[in-house]
Order: sequence, then C-alpha cells, then structure tokens
Amino acid sequence: VRFSSGKMASRKGNIITAEQLLDNIKDLAIGIVDSSKNLSRKEKNTVVEMVTIGAVKYSWLKNRIGQDIIFDPEQSLNIKGNSGPYLQYTCVRCDSVIRKAKIQKLGSEIITGNVGFGEEEMEIIRTIIRFPEIVVEAAKKFSPNLICNFAFNLAQKYNAFYDRYPIAIAKEKDVRQARLVLTAATAQVLKNALFLLGINVPKRM
Repeated sequence: VRFSSGKMASRKGNIITAEQLLDNIKDLAIGIVDSSKNLSRKEKNTVVEMVTIGAVKYSWLKNRIGQDIIFDPEQSLNIKGNSGPYLQYTCVRCDSVIRKAKIQKLGSEIITGNVGFGEEEMEIIRTIIRFPEIVVEAAKKFSPNLICNFAFNLAQKYNAFYDRYPIAIAKEKDVRQARLVLTAATAQVLKNALFLLGINVPKRM
C-alpha cells in the first residue's frame, strides 16, 4: 500500500496505523456530511461512519489482486469519482426518487403500456442483467475488483440518465412507471453489490 503522498517506511517514521487512517478519513467525511442540511446530528454521525468505512474498503477492493494500492484520502471520498461514497450516494439518490414519487411498491406489473426504452435505458438494463455473471466470475477469480468495476459502471450510466431525463415527473404515466422501476432495480443491484463488498448504504446523505 502506498499513499498518494509517497511510500510508507518504518525507518523514516512515516507509518500510519489503521486506526489513524480511519480517523483521518473520518475527519474528511465529517466536512462533507456536515454540509447536508436535511440530516439530524445523529443521522450525520451514522452517515459519517458508513461513508468512512465505505471509502476505505472500496479504495482497497477496487484494485486487482497483486496490484499496488495507491491510497488517496481525498479521492477515496470523491462523491463524483470511482469511490465507495459515490456508489452510496447513487443508491441514496435512487431511493430519494422513489420516495418522492410516493410509490409504496414497485414491480414490472405496474407497467401497463407498451413502453419503448431509449438507448440509455437499455444500456442500464443490459448492465443490470450481467450482475449474476459478474458475481460468479468475481468469486471464481477471488477478484472483488470486478464487482467494484461493475457497480461503478452501473452508477455512471444511471446518473447520466438521471441528469438527462425526467423520472418521477415524466409526463407519460407508463414512461414514468417504467423509469421508476428501472431506478428501483438500479438501487437494488447497487446495494447488493455493496453488500458483497461489506459496505453499508445510508438511508440519506
């Protein structure tokens, strides 16, 4: 393991313990989470713990076995980059969309019309259905980085779709329902992937 600032070396006295590392990341996470005005102090503390652990675990697990790990504390918390918090935030975003739509239960049965999915939506669907295959491959190769790569890819595709198209406020009912189902499916698959990586997802961020 190397830090972005340089290698650790006991002879030079620049060794950091796991406890010190977590404390450093936690301090950075507090600065990020404190900006949220919708969370109570108790909720913020819970989110900070989840984000801290998620940031460190993901930064380690996203690397191939045998590959040098270059740990950058700030990048590990980058809410817009290949990080645990980015995936956690995407799950929270999906849940927020569903919650604001005031839908209690989502399933394919609520799509009553002939909905024609666009290419972006089909890309998300094609990615989602590969999840079982990725999990099996990761298990056979003892390579959790494959699950990390999959989850980051899915999150990127969903967030690009989210930024471009209305979901809960789409005008056509069938389109709105279909996009909500797609959002729920994305959230569930991402949560499953993070569960396999030992990373919890907060309810809000």
